[in-house]
Amino acid sequence: MEAGSAIALDHDDPIARAFIEGEPLETTAVSGADSERERTLLMPIGDHGVLLIATDATPTDTDSVYPTAPAQSVDGSSALFDNANREYAEILASAAAAALDRIQKDHEIHSTREEIQRQTTELKRLSRINSTLRELNTTLLQAQTREEVYEATCANLSDIDGIELAWVGVADGSG
Repeated sequence: MEAGSAIALDHDDPIARAFIEGEPLETTAVSGADSERERTLLMPIGDHGVLLIATDATPTDTDSVYPTAPAQSVDGSSALFDNANREYAEILASAAAAALDRIQKDHEIHSTREEIQRQTTELKRLSRINSTLRELNTTLLQAQTREEVYEATCANLSDIDGIELAWVGVADGSG
């Protein structure tokens, strides 16, 4: 899939729901989970995606590790990720979002600089053409003969970038 391409999000998918709602979600219903015991904390990373943190521990496995009683998850089971772990996950997600935002801004700045450089180059080219045409107009107003007009026209036009040759052809009148 190309960067920046849109995909349809299934609102019933917990990952999509966490992303759309912008709120952390704890669930067992993540596709690809090894078992019903696998618990996943889905932590949105701004508008960049979702951080998935999984464990196969059960609430009873963690009683000694998590002295605070775990909260309930959205699917009604006991949550395995206590406040400290959720806070740590939020810090990680915030740091990832900030880093991704910075990368995105750096890319935008680089693209903007390239566009400004391209426009500056084009402006300089057009300015040189304009200057050459002004000089040609001045010369043409001062010309006394057709030959002077032809010579001034060809000399000034051949000074413009991209014009290799300027030539004036005149019909000889014989038809």
